[in-house]
Amino acid sequence: MNSPGPPSGEWNLLEKPLPNVPRETYTALLRYTDLVLAWNSKINLTGAKSRQEFIEEHILDCLAAWEVLPEKNSFLDVGTGAGLPGVVWALLAPTTPAVLLDASSKRTAFLQRLRSELELKNTCVLAKRFEGLSEKDLPASVRTWDLVSRGTATPRDLLQLAHRSLIPWRRWCVFSNEKIHAEYLTQAPPLGVEVGKITYRRFSRQDEAGRPGILTLLHKTK
Repeated sequence: MNSPGPPSGEWNLLEKPLPNVPRETYTALLRYTDLVLAWNSKINLTGAKSRQEFIEEHILDCLAAWEVLPEKNSFLDVGTGAGLPGVVWALLAPTTPAVLLDASSKRTAFLQRLRSELELKNTCVLAKRFEGLSEKDLPASVRTWDLVSRGTATPRDLLQLAHRSLIPWRRWCVFSNEKIHAEYLTQAPPLGVEVGKITYRRFSRQDEAGRPGILTLLHKTK
């Protein structure tokens, strides 16, 4: 059965952070939203109960962060869950190699379905924990990865994962806020990790000016 067409308000919401994206990408983002909501009764993917809520709480955040991210490279989404931000970013850059990583076999089954339905040919799905991930698990065509996390772990736990990583990574992009970013500033340097920061605006129907969002960027220094 076909998904219902998007109300004009949903188009306007999606177009605000990235006005130059092809309309077929917006269509794919709405299809993704519908699939998440349909599967949510089988497995726990999101607390959102409607298209608008999922778009405003999740899709727009991922779109806005992608827009401000410098050097958009091959990426690995650690603990991707429902595919956030990995699926959104893969739809924005369909020729860029991407990996969606999650330890849950139920969630990765859903992600495999997404990959097929949304024709994400350069995206692969792995059902593994990050600490057990090695280079042989990943596409051989990519030498070094950007890592990304959205609500995956505490700063302390994520920094330990970064420090012990078995795969080569260039930077780790973490969705955060002022409090979490401050924790990274304190905890990262002793582990040989440099901390950077990018801010962006999160739009919603109620807040057209957008509220602030933060990407914490972690770089290895040793």
